[in-house]
Amino acid sequence: MQFVMGMDKGFSGKADAALAKMKEAGVTSVETYVLWRDVEGRGQGTFDFSLFDEDLASLKRRSLKWVPFVVMGPWYSTPEWFIRSSKSVPSVCLEHNRAGGNQSIWSPFLREQVKRVLAAFREHYEGEEAIESVLIGISGDYGEAIQTVYGNWPGEYHGHRGYWAGDPYAVESFRNFLLYHYGSLSGINAAWETAYSWEEVRPFIPQRPYAPSARAASDFFKWYRESMTSWADWWLSNLDGWEWDAYLVTGGIDEPEHASSFAQQCKVAAKHGRGVRITNEGSDYATNFMLTRLVSTASRTYGCYFSTEPASYVDERGEVGRAFNAYSSGARAIHEYFYNLFSDLEGTERPNLSALPSGLLRRAGDQKTTTEVGLVISQNARDMGTSWFGSEQLEASRKIREITDFDLLNEDLLRDGVERYRFLLFPYETALDDDVLRRLEEWVGSGGTAIITSIPADLYGDRSTFSSLLGIKEEVIGISQVRPITALGSSGTVSRAYRVEGAQLHAIMTYREEDQKAVVWSRREGTGTLVGVSTAPSSQIFLNALRGTLYGSLEGVKPVKKPYDPIPIEGVYPASTSDRLLVYNSRDDAVTISVAAGKVVVGPNSVYVSG
Repeated sequence: MQFVMGMDKGFSGKADAALAKMKEAGVTSVETYVLWRDVEGRGQGTFDFSLFDEDLASLKRRSLKWVPFVVMGPWYSTPEWFIRSSKSVPSVCLEHNRAGGNQSIWSPFLREQVKRVLAAFREHYEGEEAIESVLIGISGDYGEAIQTVYGNWPGEYHGHRGYWAGDPYAVESFRNFLLYHYGSLSGINAAWETAYSWEEVRPFIPQRPYAPSARAASDFFKWYRESMTSWADWWLSNLDGWEWDAYLVTGGIDEPEHASSFAQQCKVAAKHGRGVRITNEGSDYATNFMLTRLVSTASRTYGCYFSTEPASYVDERGEVGRAFNAYSSGARAIHEYFYNLFSDLEGTERPNLSALPSGLLRRAGDQKTTTEVGLVISQNARDMGTSWFGSEQLEASRKIREITDFDLLNEDLLRDGVERYRFLLFPYETALDDDVLRRLEEWVGSGGTAIITSIPADLYGDRSTFSSLLGIKEEVIGISQVRPITALGSSGTVSRAYRVEGAQLHAIMTYREEDQKAVVWSRREGTGTLVGVSTAPSSQIFLNALRGTLYGSLEGVKPVKKPYDPIPIEGVYPASTSDRLLVYNSRDDAVTISVAAGKVVVGPNSVYVSG
């Protein structure tokens, strides 16, 4: 695995001791930011790469490689001469109709500059074997493929989380998008249930009371994300023919305001034979897993490579968890910040350095992660205000992750890769397009097993498709005690149950002895199976049903191979690659597990790798 250390530029002659220690720790390369203003700050066409040439020479003396992060578009990277020119088109927020500091991704003038600067960079470094990979920073606060979030250097310019789509070129793009889909102004008005003039058709804050209709809001989000994806696609096209690996840098958690779609960004990276760097990790493994897994899943679905990077400080425990996450997810590279490991350029070590699992990092790299389980998240539902990343959802995901490894699948990945999975989990609210619902219905009928606590809905909240598949005839609210009747059952208190038909009951409650209302049930559909659970995804009832379904308690469902016994153990996480079992123990005490080779003791905050 490539191990990339992020450093400030201009370290040549100041960090020899630190570079030597980095090399010993398994670091393969050093990343520095190559801002547009750094290389062309004196005027258009006057390039100066000398500062970076000195740093590169210093790295080569230590047999280390360089990862340049070329950033254009964000305020802090843009030269003053361009900001003052007539070709500068700052992004404009919809909340205040005020210009920010970042350049608009819809500006035709920025494209001219990007082509020039990238061509100059390639010409200067062509044939340089000491470049490990190139990162491209196309937007965001620091170069991520997202819109402005907070801004950097607060107070220097207008910046905040919101929707940045108010400049003239954004308005033009939005209208062209709508014309492509609806053909005319009358077509737009019919779809949106409006009576707009052409001047009134412009980007809007996509929530009530600003959005004219649910369809209009859906159109806005689709255009907003496709615009960022198209911008990334165009940037990547300028790297076609470059001899180095290259990564599109992205960040955040696919929030609506960001305009990002990690799945779409991985898809266009694969189109150009490139990768994606996801920049959002912290110190907690289970949270990092949810932050990065969408990129990991998409990279394997579409065929691009990827790497991971923290968004802030990482503690000693986090170093081990991050290494496990990168290895078990199939990352090609992992990034760490210099000052998380060292106190100064002289190489004074922080405790994190000794915590690094260097052996694990050295043996990993582009390994094939294998899981037959997918967890469904809905970008549409997220746009409508339903989170799959709140504290309750994260806690449920943590408990599910202790039982099984899983991939994350949004609407794009369900369309393009659902056949890769035998099991799908539906623990959170969804708002799925009709074509995705049809795809899922076909998948179940062809042998898939769906484990459902939140019945999939369409864009308008209609759950009839999967309610019918689950055999639901009536929902009953106000339930108290559950009586178990099979291995899938579990006693406990619940708030609701269902009257179902054509299903096998696995746990029931009764108002009266003759009334049977399902809390956990299963129903066959074609050659597939649906498992319904009426409780929250963090409940023991659901977790028992999940474990039983995956590992062999449900008739007619071929189980997955159980990674070890006992499972689950709180704070212990299984994963498999094509040829190895991996187990991460994030606890402060050792655990003993039984694997195929016998009993194994996994120490505190450490990783077991078979073979």
